[in-house]
Amino acid sequence: MKRLLFYILSLFAITSYAQKAPESGIPKGQVRGVIIDENSGAPIEYANVAIYSSELDELVTGGITNMQGEFTIEALKPGRYYAKVKFIGFRERQVDNFQINRQNIDLDLGKILLEPSVESLQGVEIVADKKAVSYKIDKKIVNPSQFMSAVSGTAVDVLANTPSVTVDVEGNVSLRGSSNFTVLIDGRPSPFTASDALEQVPAAQIETIEIITNPSAKYDPDGTSGIINIITKKNSQQGINGIVNVNASSIGSYSGDFLLNYRKNKFNFFVGANRSDGVRQGSYNGTTESYKGDTTYYTLQEGNGEKGRNTNSLKTGFNYSFSDNFVAGINLNAGYKQRYDLNTLDYTEGSTFGQDFKTKSVAENISDGNFFSGDINFEKKFKGEGHQLIGMFFYELSNSEEAAVNDRTMDDGSFLDGQKSWETDDSREYRLKLDYTLPISETIKLESGYQWRGDLEDSWTDQLFYTEPNSAGADKNSPNYYESTFNRNIHSAYSTLASELGSFGYQIGLRAEYTDRQINYVKDLEPIDSKIERLDFFPTLHLSYKLGETNQMMASYSKRIERPRGHYLEPFETWTDSYSVRSGNPDLLPEYINSYELSYQKELKKGFFSLEAFYRTTENKIDRVQSLWVDPATGEVSNTISRMTVANTGSDYALGIEGMVNLKLKDWWSLNINGSTFNYRVEGDESAGYGSAESQNWNTRISNTFNLSKTSRVQFDYMYNSASISAQGERGAFAFSNLSFRQEFMQRKLSATVSVMDVFNTAKFDYIAKGDGFKTERHWDMTSPIVQLQLSYKINNFTAKKERGGEGEGMDMDGF
Repeated sequence: MKRLLFYILSLFAITSYAQKAPESGIPKGQVRGVIIDENSGAPIEYANVAIYSSELDELVTGGITNMQGEFTIEALKPGRYYAKVKFIGFRERQVDNFQINRQNIDLDLGKILLEPSVESLQGVEIVADKKAVSYKIDKKIVNPSQFMSAVSGTAVDVLANTPSVTVDVEGNVSLRGSSNFTVLIDGRPSPFTASDALEQVPAAQIETIEIITNPSAKYDPDGTSGIINIITKKNSQQGINGIVNVNASSIGSYSGDFLLNYRKNKFNFFVGANRSDGVRQGSYNGTTESYKGDTTYYTLQEGNGEKGRNTNSLKTGFNYSFSDNFVAGINLNAGYKQRYDLNTLDYTEGSTFGQDFKTKSVAENISDGNFFSGDINFEKKFKGEGHQLIGMFFYELSNSEEAAVNDRTMDDGSFLDGQKSWETDDSREYRLKLDYTLPISETIKLESGYQWRGDLEDSWTDQLFYTEPNSAGADKNSPNYYESTFNRNIHSAYSTLASELGSFGYQIGLRAEYTDRQINYVKDLEPIDSKIERLDFFPTLHLSYKLGETNQMMASYSKRIERPRGHYLEPFETWTDSYSVRSGNPDLLPEYINSYELSYQKELKKGFFSLEAFYRTTENKIDRVQSLWVDPATGEVSNTISRMTVANTGSDYALGIEGMVNLKLKDWWSLNINGSTFNYRVEGDESAGYGSAESQNWNTRISNTFNLSKTSRVQFDYMYNSASISAQGERGAFAFSNLSFRQEFMQRKLSATVSVMDVFNTAKFDYIAKGDGFKTERHWDMTSPIVQLQLSYKINNFTAKKERGGEGEGMDMDGF
């Protein structure tokens, strides 16, 4: 494997240097400079620089700035020029009359200051906003500040308004129709599952969200549909600055957080904390039917439920610039998390013979635990712009204890029976990363890197059945007690080559990963070992073509993998309530995904338009599947108890288009519309009993923002998601809308936002599953409308800054 990786890196290097041959003929020059925010002094990323011929008064070429606000525009023939610099939210700046000749081959325009745009309309001042969504060659960048209804929520609430993402009424997030994606926080992995990680981050502390549906080889290939990277707020000003937020809702949710930053010369220190209690309430009803011969058995359920996620966390860190070329830092994050699900349901069991049996079930499922993560990182710059080495050692530790109690009583209130189950997990993850960037020329960049990733998880489970009230706890001597150990090491090496040839840009990449995984578990007192060693290759390709100053086309391809999680592989059965059993599947294979995209972006006179076509195929698709439970002691198939597990159900295919338009219809009215439609097809493994199905899915989001004054605005959002199929059933369509009002005080230091969520009470969830001998229907109606209030206060004019380095930096071809 080492020899193969050596050949790959050598090939990229040879290709790169081959393209570096000098040109002959008339000498051409270049212009460079730095674009700076006049008020804050911060560099402006993605600013547009257009170069015009002074003699012909026409556009010649152009470019955009990198993360440091720097630009370099090459291949300028001798002559006189002027430049126009533009960026959303700033006044256009023109740099007049500069000349390229033999004495000025490399011309430095220095710092160019842009003034924030403030327009006057009938005596009312309106401050220009940032784009809600902007595009880079390999990612979409979402600005949460433009979604007022989300400011008092979490990252989940922000994503409900963004392209490529759907969020159902229970808060479950899908990226391009798949719930299997990777979540990063500032380019670092999270100790939580994807959905839990997004629920932990307050929207008020998010600077941007990067949605990467076709990541380059630089990123981990995990996740069916890509990566969501949360970039949290930092600070770019000297001295002490900060921000404080408090939130509350009409159903009992509340949260508070703060972030303080101290920066002096080469030293920067920050500390922040978050406390949140999130609640979702609603009513349930459902039916489960099973069929044996001419007899139909049914179980009806109806009642109320409450779901919640609570978090306490503290984060801190610092970095120090030892020199202009070397920066190092430490980040720490620790806290406590809890998730609970409380249900009170009335059950009716019966059959076609009409023998009804009524019970009441009170179920309580609580999972809580502590977490800690930390990293040591550095960035070393070498001679030459963009020539650098970035390193990081990351460690995380988390533990969780899950306890589920379900008691049933008869119609007359007498105790019938109950179950208790316990499960604990102690997990550790280690990562060592090195990323090296070598600019071979002004238009060619080579990136290479290595990562070691170690995962270790110890867990045990136990359960207890009783026919009278019982207060007993877990017992290692119980016949239902099982232990398991999950140990996995992944060694990765990658290389990417990026270049730009005139209007055409490309990046090719290859990542190789060697996986060594071992699972040891005990079942029926007999130890069982399962070991896998595997070498995988993940190629990526990104292409871009500029069609003038305001048009661009891009195409990309990536291969990805979704590895089964540790608890997905455990074969032990756990009772979640009197009618449901869940278990893992030790025979699960990883999913392999091939993803293709073609996109077009155009800057309009008063807005922005984009259109993307995408196609994704998945092999060995992993799905949650349902069946009737089989009693292991008797081999008898139950009439009323369902078994949930995970399985490789076959393959799926998604083909569709996604579009977005941002328009400033009036100086006081902005409109954002995005949506997608795609054909989703499942080809089930018939030999395993899974059928095939197909659906045409579509969704849309419409957001209207009305500026009443320079400190007041109103926003109305509407979202609709069509029905969709799965390997065993169909999820129903759902819609909801939000209305928000924001008012700023004290020269914008204090802001108050009032939001009404699900204004028309349309947020409902329906699901139907069918299988061999059974059919299940479920309906969940969320309690709404919900009124939310957020107060936010900035200390010393806090100005956010995006963090550099880590995986969040992405491919960055803008430096060309």
